[in-house]
Amino acid sequence: MGYRLSDGTFRMQDQEFGGLQASAQESEKERVFVMASDQERIRERIKELLKKPGNGNCADCGVADPEWASYTLGVFVCHSCSGLHRNIAQISKVKSLLLDPWSSSELEFIDSVGNNAAKAKYEQIVPAFYYRPTSKDCMLLRDQWIRAKYERKEFMCVEMQEPYSA
Repeated sequence: MGYRLSDGTFRMQDQEFGGLQASAQESEKERVFVMASDQERIRERIKELLKKPGNGNCADCGVADPEWASYTLGVFVCHSCSGLHRNIAQISKVKSLLLDPWSSSELEFIDSVGNNAAKAKYEQIVPAFYYRPTSKDCMLLRDQWIRAKYERKEFMCVEMQEPYSA
């Protein structure tokens, strides 16, 4: 038999000992445990996705072992490039692979895209003379690359490219 207290918590009479126990708190602990186990399964899936070809490096600067991902673009990125993605928040939303909670739909989207497919889409026609920044380059060069690639979509069709002159 149970009853609700004035503070909103639900208490049940313990049949065996005649004492009170907080079953609402126990069910909350169970819910947290279930959520934690779901997140553990998601973490394992993230590890699997990182093993797919192309996903083991940052989609923008190429550094190994990215720790972030854009769940709106479907790419894995390094910590430095994730900060630049935050500057184009209307296009790219990022989460830490280890620290942030992930939904299964976000992971399904990243699985359906991934770094190689995103590169095929966003880097279709990069001019031969265009400099692709690496992890060793300054933030300004990487910011320009990321904005050209995702915000202005310069490398998807010739009409979107800025005029270049020698």
